[in-house]
Amino acid sequence: TMSDCELILASWGKVESNLADYGGEVLTCLFTEHPDTQKLFPKFVGIPHAELAGNAAIGEHGKTVLTKLGEILKAKGSSDVIKPLATTHANTHKISLNNFK
Repeated sequence: TMSDCELILASWGKVESNLADYGGEVLTCLFTEHPDTQKLFPKFVGIPHAELAGNAAIGEHGKTVLTKLGEILKAKGSSDVIKPLATTHANTHKISLNNFK
């Protein structure tokens, strides 16, 4: 909802101050809690779970993920921001909609 979006944006500055570290934590948590998702990222497939935290490549990709998430939050539901990202994930990366639920 928009109120959820506003609540997140109110503290988003802290996240933006260190996107790589927070992004790395988000992806590490995702891969740890849902190990099957790691295979969706070919460059991370061979990284053992014990080595995920602090991995520079994961932090860099996490930075990209959180940067895009910030753009989506700031756009407040605008399809101009969401549609190209959804199209890329569906057509280029072949990511199923079920992975976003």
